[in-house]
Amino acid sequence: MSRFRFPPFLRSLPPFAALLLALAACGSPPPPEGGPADLVLLNGRVVTVDDDLPEAEALAVRGDRIAAVGDTGDIERYLGPDTEVIQLDG
Repeated sequence: MSRFRFPPFLRSLPPFAALLLALAACGSPPPPEGGPADLVLLNGRVVTVDDDLPEAEALAVRGDRIAAVGDTGDIERYLGPDTEVIQLDG
């Protein structure tokens, strides 16, 4: 069994700083610009008019505008305490 070795740049950091750096890398993504969405639709099939992303599985709506379209993992960061969530179930 091989033993894990920290990369050289981490070995030179004080242990507490290395721990903080590791925890920051594992944290959740930053909240979206403009705050949480009012409505989030998850786990569905969203057909877009974007040639680069013709289909998605989730979208977030803020006010009367679509704030984001993407996969469920990307859109979950738009959830807030007052966000209405609709599970589309495919």
